[in-house]
Amino acid sequence: MIILLSFCGKSFSQQGFNTEKKDSSNVYHFALIKYCDYLDKIKNETRLIYVENNFLITGNLPNKIKDHVIKYLDKGELKSHLMKHDKITLIRIVPLRVKGNDIFVNVIPFNVTYKKRNFKYVNGGGLGIKFEFDFKTNGLIFKSSEYGGI
Repeated sequence: MIILLSFCGKSFSQQGFNTEKKDSSNVYHFALIKYCDYLDKIKNETRLIYVENNFLITGNLPNKIKDHVIKYLDKGELKSHLMKHDKITLIRIVPLRVKGNDIFVNVIPFNVTYKKRNFKYVNGGGLGIKFEFDFKTNGLIFKSSEYGGI
């Protein structure tokens, strides 16, 4: 039993992430899972999460993570929502970037309003998810995640 648990822990920590698959090995899917985990950790009651639609990033992402319902909005849907509501928290998933030896994805919640035919995006920080490239798995390995302000 101990050997099995040890093996399971190692296999998760050495999972190779990618940007192509339609499962949790997709870095963007994994980043969204980490964001939901963060919401749960801070005891945020939000169960409906609006995500800015970007087909290259969000095309393979799920509509539900745990008990969080995920709704992807394009600009037209965002405008329609804001015509009925004062504001919305909209999550932007920033594409993979490289800084030094770190490869990372940012998940940034914006408070968005729409006035005088213009969108106004305001944020106070976001979740950074760091990966490193692993030659053994020929993929990305999760390194850390941290929520930071501006």
